[in-house]
Amino acid sequence: MDVEKSLAWITEVFEIQGRVLQLDDTRESVPEWDSLSTVVLQVRLQKDHGIILGDEEVSRVGTVAEICRLLDGRTKTSSEQVSPAVARQGAFRSSLGDRMRGYIGRLGSFSLGLLSRLSKRQKATLRTLHHSVVNTFLSYTPEELLKALRSLGVVAGDTVLVHNSFHYSNGFAGSPNKVIDVLLESVGSDGNLMMMSLPYTSSTFDYLKTLDCFDVRKTVSRMGLLTEIFRARKDVRRSLSPTHPILACGPKAEWILAGHENCPYPCGEGTPFEKLAELDGKVVFFDAPFASMTFFHYIEDRYRDLLPYPLYYPEAFEVPVIDGTGRRITTFVYAFSPAIIKRRRPYEFEAEVRKQGLIKSAKIGNTKLEYIEIRPLLDFVSRMVKKGNFFFYDLS
Repeated sequence: MDVEKSLAWITEVFEIQGRVLQLDDTRESVPEWDSLSTVVLQVRLQKDHGIILGDEEVSRVGTVAEICRLLDGRTKTSSEQVSPAVARQGAFRSSLGDRMRGYIGRLGSFSLGLLSRLSKRQKATLRTLHHSVVNTFLSYTPEELLKALRSLGVVAGDTVLVHNSFHYSNGFAGSPNKVIDVLLESVGSDGNLMMMSLPYTSSTFDYLKTLDCFDVRKTVSRMGLLTEIFRARKDVRRSLSPTHPILACGPKAEWILAGHENCPYPCGEGTPFEKLAELDGKVVFFDAPFASMTFFHYIEDRYRDLLPYPLYYPEAFEVPVIDGTGRRITTFVYAFSPAIIKRRRPYEFEAEVRKQGLIKSAKIGNTKLEYIEIRPLLDFVSRMVKKGNFFFYDLS
């Protein structure tokens, strides 16, 4: 299935109104992509395309681009190159008899039929009921969240980039502001807390084509509720990159963000991502998929000269930016090439990183936490690239 048809199909599955989803859309940027919609996606993949994903597999799908790759069917059939999700799918299918496959098909059709007969009001009621059940049986306190973060490895003095997807069925017994309070407590007064605050959900290229101006004071974050609440705090600073602005709070926040507007490659050299690495930073995922890790773009940029395809669109975009004092400046920034976006393989990247034991996970209430340290990740990728293994791209 080509990309245009795939995007239209995904948009219809999630019942998106008023726009068509884009490759850069994520679970964080699509409010309609909740737990119920994930079930619908799982059933529709099986019914419409014969793609069977288990509960754990479908929960790891966090971007529209990943769904498109599943639909595209370009994944290698070699046992060495096939993605873990597709490999497990094949093993799962082969292990089932015709009878069991028929049962699953009937069950999937029944579930889809039931959901498709519900009105929007009924689906809203179902979501409300789901939230009520979660809050009753899967709730957890701020103290328990802090304890879980400590168990993963977050300690006072750390610099942590947090990807998050807060919704009221997380089970957290408190407000979104309280989640931020706990995250700040986890790094302490000597640590630094960072979040992404991208102001778009389309591709960077499409966003830049229509952007008139980026106002660091007024342009909202489209990376989820927590990021916008974090942005509004008076002790939080925001970098001046028009495409990948980062939020930071802590004693080194100013240094981390300084000069981001002067970096034509917004995730590369001199950016807050490089400084996160210099600080031996960590990344935490609060109910966000590993594929949402924006630091991946720093890894891409680090090895862009070794790639057989250009990482960036050849012409820089000239973008007006308004800083915190209201001063208007001009920035120049490159967007990722649409061709390279299609060749990214987040499944393979995640699978290889997990195989090394670099990702730690914890379940608390109805929230999944994951954690990775930057330095070991960079060391592992460096070893792989030295062997000529760019496992995070399809370079065929």
